[in-house]
Amino acid sequence: MKNVRNFFILAVVFFCVGIPFALDIPTYLKMKNGDIVNLDEVEAFALERGDVVEGNVNYVLGCCAEEYTTNFGIRTSDRSDKLYYVIWLNNGNFIVYCTSSSSDYTKLDQITEETYAYLESQATYEETNDYEDLQLPATELKIQGTVSKLPSNIEGFFREWYQEAVDEEYGSFDKCCEPLMITHARLGNLKTTIMIGAIFAAAGVLMLILGIIFAIRNKIASRNAMNW
Repeated sequence: MKNVRNFFILAVVFFCVGIPFALDIPTYLKMKNGDIVNLDEVEAFALERGDVVEGNVNYVLGCCAEEYTTNFGIRTSDRSDKLYYVIWLNNGNFIVYCTSSSSDYTKLDQITEETYAYLESQATYEETNDYEDLQLPATELKIQGTVSKLPSNIEGFFREWYQEAVDEEYGSFDKCCEPLMITHARLGNLKTTIMIGAIFAAAGVLMLILGIIFAIRNKIASRNAMNW
């Protein structure tokens, strides 16, 4: 009986590991079919939940939220588990980009500095009308990701950021901010990810079948022993 129980426990473990990988299947199918939204050209409020996106980030206005590990409410490391950056899209709208990639952090922080330098240079340009006074951001980051609903807690931080960082003349939050979030994803790795998930799922099915077979055998053996 113990062996049977172990098979069922392993089946549950393999299924639990494999299910998160299976959640990437819709994203993979869209990528395979070329159904990818270009962030450089997307119109305001045209993004939808479930969209797969890619594009170049040229303007960033910093972070509006952060996630980090704590122990009894005390932060255990300077490292951020996730950062939520505010990206300024080409259509004029702002959107949150969630990433846990340290290489993204470095690039996005650099773009943030260059974006604010550009905004400051605009004041000089308005006085001189000389394009050489404009300091356009030189750093660029190509991102890939999936679009999902903006979590309510992150939306709260996003609204607070907007009230503090953006001039009211630019427009209200609801008119200028996308109610969605882009989450970092490496689209090129999705096929491998799904294959790993399929292996765990297959292992789970195998353990389940073996568990059922041994359970039936034990039951038959138990009946035969009683007949004797």
